[in-house]
Amino acid sequence: MNRIYKMRLPSLFLLLSLFSTFLFLSFAWLFSHTTIKISSPSMRQAMSQLSYETIIHAFEMEIPYLRYHKTTLEQQPKPLSLFLFETMTSLKPTDLRSLLGRELPGLSMFHVEVLATGQNVNLQNFVIESPPPTDALLPAETAESLPDEKASEEKATTEQIRSMIFIYNTHNTESWTHVSNNPSVTDEQKNITLVSKRLAEELERRGIRTHFDQTDHQQKLKDQGLPYAFSYAASLKTVQEAIKQHDNIGYIFDIHRDSQPKEQTTAVVNGKSYARPYFVIGKRNKNWEQNAELAKKIHYGLEKKYPGLSIGVLGKAEGNGEYNQSVSPQSILLEIGGIDNTLEETYNTAAALADVIADIYFEKDKKVDSPAPSDRNPM
Repeated sequence: MNRIYKMRLPSLFLLLSLFSTFLFLSFAWLFSHTTIKISSPSMRQAMSQLSYETIIHAFEMEIPYLRYHKTTLEQQPKPLSLFLFETMTSLKPTDLRSLLGRELPGLSMFHVEVLATGQNVNLQNFVIESPPPTDALLPAETAESLPDEKASEEKATTEQIRSMIFIYNTHNTESWTHVSNNPSVTDEQKNITLVSKRLAEELERRGIRTHFDQTDHQQKLKDQGLPYAFSYAASLKTVQEAIKQHDNIGYIFDIHRDSQPKEQTTAVVNGKSYARPYFVIGKRNKNWEQNAELAKKIHYGLEKKYPGLSIGVLGKAEGNGEYNQSVSPQSILLEIGGIDNTLEETYNTAAALADVIADIYFEKDKKVDSPAPSDRNPM
C-alpha cells in the first residue's frame, strides 16, 4: 500500500504543477485580451481607500513583531471581523463620515489630512472655498463638452530655487460682506486682489523681487463661456506663461478668501486684529510634499512671531486636489481670512506673512543679497 502511495506522489505533484501552469497562462491570456489592467495607478487608487490603521493591522498579521507596541484603551487592536469589514467596504463604523460622506454632498471634502495646525482639529475649522458666482454657473451638458483640465498640466520645474515671487488669484472676484452683499465682486478695488497687491508691496519693501499678476480669470471664463469649475484651468495657463517669461520665478502663491465666519478666521495678536491665514496643499501632484514643507515653514514661522495667527496647513486630495501646484515644488494656495474680515485685518496679515516669507527667502536664496535689517522692517 505504501509503495502504491509513493508511486502516486510524483504523479499528483505533476498534476498540480500542470494545473497551476494552466491557471497562470489562463489569467495571463485573459488580462492581455481584455480591458482589465492591473496597473500601479489602479493599485494606488485601491490603496488610497484603505485607512492608515487598516494597512498597519494588515502588516501586523504578517509581521508579529509589529504587534508588540504600547497601546492605550482607546488604541486597542481591532477585531478581525472589524478589520475585514473595513477592508472590503472602505467604511469605518467608528467614523460616520466614511458613510455619510458618500451620501451628503460636500461632507466628503473633509476627508483630508491636517499637516500642521495651531489648534484642535474639527470639521468647523476646515477651509470652505467660496461658491461660484451666480452668473458663472452653466448647464451640466455644457460643462461635459468642455476639455479636460488635466490635459493642460505641464511637468514641474524643479532644477533650482529661483529668486522672484509670483502672486496671482484664481478666484479673483472673492470679496467680503463689509464691502458688498455680493460675495463675488468684479471691481478690483473691492475684492481679494487688493490683498495680493498689498502682499506684493510688503515683500518688495523687504527687498524681495515680486510680481503680482492681475489677470481677471473669472472674466476670461465668462468670455469663453466656461464654467466656474474651470477657474484653476484658466489660472494654470497664467502661471505657465509667467514661468516661460520669467526664468527666475521661485515661490508661487495663489491668494484666496475663505468662507468661514469671522470668529473662525480672526485672531488678536499683541492687541492687533488679524485675518487668520490657512495653507492648502493639493496632494494629487508629485510636488505635494515639497509644497507642504514650504507651507509648514511659513506656518511655524508665523507661530513663532505671531502666536495663534495661522490656522494651519491642510493637505487635500478631494475636489480639485491639485491647485496648479504641480508646476512648482514651491507653490501653495493661501486662504487669508474669511468673508467677514475687514480689509485692515487682511492687510495686517499680509505684513505678517511678508515678515516670515522674507526670513525664509533670504535664508534659502543665495542669489539675492539680503537688505539691511532696517530696510526689512515694516513701516
